[in-house]
Amino acid sequence: MDFEQYIFPIYSGGTIVGQGFIADGYFITAAHVVKDFPSCLTWINGKRFKLSDAFIISPFFNKSDVYYNIKKEKFWNNPLSELKYIYIGIGNIYQDSTMMDIVMYPCNDIESLLHLSEHIPLNGEHLNSYCMNEGMDFSQLNPPCKLKIVPAIALGKEEGNYFYCDCEQYGGSSGSPLLMGNEVVGIMHGGNNNGLCAFLKVQKVRNFISQMELSLDFDSSDLDNAIDYEECKYSRDKKRLLKGSGDIIQQGTVVICNEAFCRDDFKGDLYGIASGNIIIPNSVKKIGEKAFAWSKKLESIMIPDSVVQLGKETFEGCTYLKRVILSNSITEIPEALFSWCQSLQEIIIPNSVTKIGEEAFENCDSLTYLIIPSSVKYIESLAFWECKSLERVVFLGIVSEIKDDVFDQCDTLSEIVIPAGTIDIYKELLSDYAELLIEDK
Repeated sequence: MDFEQYIFPIYSGGTIVGQGFIADGYFITAAHVVKDFPSCLTWINGKRFKLSDAFIISPFFNKSDVYYNIKKEKFWNNPLSELKYIYIGIGNIYQDSTMMDIVMYPCNDIESLLHLSEHIPLNGEHLNSYCMNEGMDFSQLNPPCKLKIVPAIALGKEEGNYFYCDCEQYGGSSGSPLLMGNEVVGIMHGGNNNGLCAFLKVQKVRNFISQMELSLDFDSSDLDNAIDYEECKYSRDKKRLLKGSGDIIQQGTVVICNEAFCRDDFKGDLYGIASGNIIIPNSVKKIGEKAFAWSKKLESIMIPDSVVQLGKETFEGCTYLKRVILSNSITEIPEALFSWCQSLQEIIIPNSVTKIGEEAFENCDSLTYLIIPSSVKYIESLAFWECKSLERVVFLGIVSEIKDDVFDQCDTLSEIVIPAGTIDIYKELLSDYAELLIEDK
């Protein structure tokens, strides 16, 4: 396959000073190229893009070292329309191999056949590098550039975030991809022109992207740069719902952030604005704390199996929430998840759940019947406190620990059904409710 259309030379003063490439929705290059050549630029889809015109996020640079964008409105019209995040490192990796010499610019609107891989090449493995070589035409200013494939052989040597290959390398190679088929396995940091080249492990890059895309927190800069869609605000990579409204959540959303559907009233108290019947898209993986809390107009919600984490108090105070379908991938019903959901009539706890958190179902006044699956091993205190209509609870297995007052103020509770032969165990676990225990036949 021809991958050159996804690999771009970076210029400074008419000279090629590095390479960049597009993979998995990001334009990627080496950080030291941008730092050493502040005026560097490239062309993507025929449009000029100045790399230093970017908002930089960096744990490695001091503020005096970074190049903050002065006119932010400029870069929103660039082909990299989703430009926001950059992860950038500084230093000599031969002295500190824990640094990350990389810059990443989200560009979700540009598709590429290149993909980031977690593979770390083994000793003797043959790869292809698109780094610079002596045959490169430095005068060519219209990408895609005609690169020659340079063979690279993995040496099986690793140091920190980097591994080494036997590979030719000349000036202007930094930031170029090391490929295994269409998988990017390394990003060129540099070499000594004698066959020894250092490549950043793409595994480390993927880990960072995952953390960035799954962050449940956001700040004012996220909101300032957000995309507006149907009265909602999304991060510029479209993967994080920052502020929601009503019942619409865009397909492709990965994270619903903390307090996404919450607002502050004039007293500083939270109130929720989710409403109607919400179906969470199957692209969502995490839902943050208090994401839908105090949404008095929310009636039902369906959470797909793609969701692996729910934050505490996610549905707290949703007093008219009647029906919930939970993901079969969550392992915990977190603290106060359904606290004060007074209209919730029934809930199926998935077999994936191992823990029910403190006050998880506090004041669920309409809940009458409950099945605790055999997967549940821990139940925190006050988990079902003041469920005033709860009549029957069925345990399908043996719970390892049940904290105090779990069924306190459940005035209508008449029986707790437990597996046959477990009466002694549950008399100890539920000593305050021993008279309600009934062994299943």
